[in-house]
Amino acid sequence: HPLTEEDPSLPINAYGKSKYAGEQSVLSAKDKLNVVAIRPPLVYGPRDRGVLNFVRLVAKGIEINLGSRDRYVTVINVSDLVELLLLSATKESGTSELYYADDGTPVRTWFELQDTVAEILDRKTLRIRIPLSIAFPVALTMEVSQRLTQRQFRINLEEYKKLSQRAWLCDGTKAQQELGFVPGKTLEHGFHEAIGWYRETGWIQ
Repeated sequence: HPLTEEDPSLPINAYGKSKYAGEQSVLSAKDKLNVVAIRPPLVYGPRDRGVLNFVRLVAKGIEINLGSRDRYVTVINVSDLVELLLLSATKESGTSELYYADDGTPVRTWFELQDTVAEILDRKTLRIRIPLSIAFPVALTMEVSQRLTQRQFRINLEEYKKLSQRAWLCDGTKAQQELGFVPGKTLEHGFHEAIGWYRETGWIQ
């Protein structure tokens, strides 16, 4: 189920643990300062490289899902996230100090995202499901190579921990109710903007 602010926080990799530690440090000052923490899901939009690789794959006619079962994700457009950050900084939040964010649709599959991109790019695509039994040895090999060469690879054991999770979901209802946040970008509109910017800058053809 999409995580809410009442659910326990269980980061699974070094990145998540460092973010959580920073969040706890900020929230520890709540008796002295008016503080708030925002937990965004997958963020996309112009200038973002986080989804660039999978957009490039779709542009080549390939959609990928890790494992045999569908995987789920929550997303938000960068302009909507900025709007939420401004609201959290300027609107009294009462006793609340932690908010998740979403774009109004907390649950989507990875294939739904890729289908949206394919439609915008006008591409016919082939769906490929990569078994975890193949993905893990690849990640392990890259991890060993990374440690031996001191080079950073996009796929390693830390990244595998993240990618192998079946769902990265959160529910932004609380932010909408208490801060008055209303997502303004549909998935289609948001990806139209992002892909247009990618094309203008030559990141994709």
